[in-house]
Amino acid sequence: MTRRSGLLGLIAGAGLLLSTGANAAVVTLGGVAAGDGSGLTSFYGTTYNFDTSFAAISAGNVVSGSSSGQYAAPNGDSTSYYTVGSFITPQTATLTLAGNSNYLGLLWGSVDNYNAITLHLANGGTEVIDSSTQPLLNPANGNQGPGGTSYVNIYASDYITSIDFFSGKAAFEFDNVTVAAVPEPATWAMMIVGFLGLGFLGYRKSAGASFRLA
Repeated sequence: MTRRSGLLGLIAGAGLLLSTGANAAVVTLGGVAAGDGSGLTSFYGTTYNFDTSFAAISAGNVVSGSSSGQYAAPNGDSTSYYTVGSFITPQTATLTLAGNSNYLGLLWGSVDNYNAITLHLANGGTEVIDSSTQPLLNPANGNQGPGGTSYVNIYASDYITSIDFFSGKAAFEFDNVTVAAVPEPATWAMMIVGFLGLGFLGYRKSAGASFRLA
């Protein structure tokens, strides 16, 4: 692959992110390790750790440790956390937001295929985050070991007005919930396109190429 074709490929990839990021939620995995072995986001916002800070969630329970058949602590998490569907099944718990947040991060323990998050957006739309819409969450088999817990970063396509946490069985466990206003993935893509464009122009100057973009 030539340098020119490589640059064009990167620009095209950033353009794809630009087109998809503006129309649907973008999900990534991985957070900052916390002292208790759980995860935290690197974004500044409002964080609920269910030990010293709590969210006004409409249903569900704050628990700690594990109880067979009811709830299991996210791997490495020795602190309090939230569970939905442990005592009432199925169950939906709703967190209503105030302000302009387009990001949700949470430590998602023992991901199951009957766990789901629904984002209600300011534009009237919804975005569903579960193992069927987000392959990154698979295998969603309730693994209670290291492979079954992930810090999930969710970037919405608009401001989030409320969040539904749903579990069809026991249970949906999560911790370290953060909501924040962050740059949209589409904005990052525009920045990438700009930097790559500058690099391409520099390449043309150094190589003396006579390449035209239609």
